[in-house]
Amino acid sequence: MLTASDVTGFALTDGQFTAPDPTQPLPCGQPDPDSQFAPTLQVGSEIDSASPQATIVETLAFYSDTATASKAFDAGVQGISCSNGNVTANGAPIPVQLQSPSDVTSQVGGDRAVQVQLTSSQFQAVVIGVTKDNAVVTFQYETTPDADTTKLPNPTQLGALGVQKIAHTLG
Repeated sequence: MLTASDVTGFALTDGQFTAPDPTQPLPCGQPDPDSQFAPTLQVGSEIDSASPQATIVETLAFYSDTATASKAFDAGVQGISCSNGNVTANGAPIPVQLQSPSDVTSQVGGDRAVQVQLTSSQFQAVVIGVTKDNAVVTFQYETTPDADTTKLPNPTQLGALGVQKIAHTLG
């Protein structure tokens, strides 16, 4: 899992990871894949930036086999494949606009990888999802709507770094 010390050149700190709530639907309204395809193990990390304000959450889920991981990945992609949706924060829905998912496998690695950008009046985010063998890893990169993202790591490069670190750790 990525830590703040893995990402040099930026004022980042390690945060407190909180596992995503599988009872919350995905932005396009579909159920969270973990409610349909329960992972056998889930771990995560959080990296924070105070200025500009940003949070990077990495979630790594292992499934019983490659087929189940692939189904969970596909369900996740379906849940971010609309132009308008909602996310829940503090129990309230927040309308979001989503760009179409783009294939970033060649930049990030893994068997398959997609990236989607979400915007709202309260935040902007980039989500990268990657499947490799029996695992799915997501990187959620969230900032304020007016954040100067040039002072933060590039989301795609950060996803690639995370995938490389996982591959190196797992062998």
